[in-house]
Amino acid sequence: MKGTLKQTVNKFIFLFVVPLNILLIITNSFFMFSTYRQTKISTENMVNYFLDDIDSRLSTISFFLIKNGTEDPAFQSIAFDYAGKDYALEKIHLYQNLNSKIDLCQEIAYLFMFHSENNEMVIIPSSEYVSHGSYQAKETLCEMLKNPEQSLNASWTLITLQDQQFLLRLFKCNSTYLGVCVPTDTMIQKLENYSFSNTAVTIAPTGTFTDKNSMLDFFLLRHFQITADSSTGDFSVFLSADIPLQNYITIVLCWITTFFSLCLLSLIPIANTYLQRNILNPILIFIEHMDSIRDNDFSSELTENMGSMEMDHMAASFNTMIHRIQTMKIELYEKELQRTQLDLQCLQLQLSPHFFINTLNTIYFLSINEENLQLQSLTLEFMEYFRAVFKSSSSLIPLRKELEQCSHYISIQQVQKAQKPKVYFNIPDSLTDCIIPPLTILTFLENSIKYAHEQLKLLKLNVSAILQQEDASYYLILTIRDNGVGFPDSLLQDIENYTPPFSIGNEHIGLKNLLSRFYYFYDGNAFIHLCNPKTGGACAEVKIPIEL
Repeated sequence: MKGTLKQTVNKFIFLFVVPLNILLIITNSFFMFSTYRQTKISTENMVNYFLDDIDSRLSTISFFLIKNGTEDPAFQSIAFDYAGKDYALEKIHLYQNLNSKIDLCQEIAYLFMFHSENNEMVIIPSSEYVSHGSYQAKETLCEMLKNPEQSLNASWTLITLQDQQFLLRLFKCNSTYLGVCVPTDTMIQKLENYSFSNTAVTIAPTGTFTDKNSMLDFFLLRHFQITADSSTGDFSVFLSADIPLQNYITIVLCWITTFFSLCLLSLIPIANTYLQRNILNPILIFIEHMDSIRDNDFSSELTENMGSMEMDHMAASFNTMIHRIQTMKIELYEKELQRTQLDLQCLQLQLSPHFFINTLNTIYFLSINEENLQLQSLTLEFMEYFRAVFKSSSSLIPLRKELEQCSHYISIQQVQKAQKPKVYFNIPDSLTDCIIPPLTILTFLENSIKYAHEQLKLLKLNVSAILQQEDASYYLILTIRDNGVGFPDSLLQDIENYTPPFSIGNEHIGLKNLLSRFYYFYDGNAFIHLCNPKTGGACAEVKIPIEL
């Protein structure tokens, strides 16, 4: 299979140079991303390990809290308000009991009891937090526990006391709470001691942080972020750190190798540009002009300075060929135009003989009966009618001229027919200047009077016109209706199967004539639709493109 010159050169480049460079870039990228991913995975496992340790310690503290809440008699007396118990004395007993047990769990900062009905709190700080001022912590906890939603939280909750983060756990018995506060610093101390560059470890509510790095961090493969959600409460451990510096030696070498590979690849478009400008462009210009000829566009010519002697000679020969084709096309077009005008004239004259003879016969009988006034009127209408008919059949006329022609024809028919047909026009004055083919409306009027009038006592015809817009085009819609017997089914079938040029035949010459003229005038852009409505009669709809 043959290819272009550009394809041949590109095949050599893309089969040898490009694959080697791409393979090198892929290998470097794979190595860098693998190093980054392995470091992140190992760190993520470490974070999950420490989080499991934190959850385990928090579970132990939860068990310690619940055990004291269920077994401590002083707390039970306060919670259930036993009769005969001294409330103040029981608070003292509870304080002593909790104070003796708080140091059993080193992570605990505060143990407290809160009675929601009395709004009273007993708080016991650990030995490490005695000097931190338990009064301020007591006030903050009281305000928090007044909130029902906060007090009903059965898991570990992250709170802030004295600008320090704590994990809060509550045990509720009736209207009395037994609670414990654990500082987050002691929970993440081990994780913070792990050796990382620019390490930041944070405990925050779940959903506060996401494992998304900036575009620069992702591009350099330097920084990573890890989030692990706790199973004991609504909080997460978030770690942000840099990859160890020693890994960057390999990464820098990979980047340098990739840079030189990209430089080598950049030479490919430079070579293609040179090939395009000096060899391929003249050929492409020639192909473009050949495509224009295929699309019947002979307006452009090749410049005779194509860059080489052979291409200049080809351009001169091409221009000569274009001139000869244009000359032959003009001669052929003139012959076709003459034939088309002759066909149109013949088609239009086919409408006249039948009507012409009938009208002369009417004039003859009027002259015998000496009806001179009616004879004069009919003769004038007859003259005006055929003056329009014998005008150039190849030209379009305004709609108002067609309406005048219809008026002459109807006046003649009203003299000839015993039952005079009634014709109603519903056409806006703004549309009377629209250009249409001659005999467009008159053909349907003549067809209705000829085929339907004899079977009716009174023939009624309605002619209407509207303007319709489709996208950026405008169409004149003419509708002609009568109350006759309708179009024969054979005629509707024949017209539906017509393909231009049309064969006129011996029946319904006017309608077939009109279809032929529409084909010559509009080349398929105008439409005629015939039908027999369910309400009776015949209906013809004509759609003609116009310019406003």
